Amino acid sequence: FPSHDRLLIRISINSNKQNILEMSVEDDGVGFDSSNMKIGSGLNNMKERTKQMNASLIINSRPGIGTLSTLTLSRLLDEQ
Repeated sequence: FPSHDRLLIRISINSNKQNILEMSVEDDGVGFDSSNMKIGSGLNNMKERTKQMNASLIINSRPGIGTLSTLTLSRLLDEQ
C-alpha cells in the first residue's frame, strides 16, 4: 500500500532550450537518506537506462519528508 498522502507528476518540454524534456515525480512518503543510500538492482537499472538514453536522473529524498526524482532528456527532436 502507498505510504504517501500526496503524489505529484510533472512533465515539461522546453523547446527554447534544445528541446529538453523533464519529468519529475514527487511524493510526501517515508523518504530515505539519499546521502547514504545503497544502490540496489532497481536504482542500478534506472541509472543504466538513463545513461543509455543520454539523460540525467537526480533523486533527492529525506527521511520523513518524501522523495523527488527528476529525469532530464535533451534533444528530443531532431534539429532541422
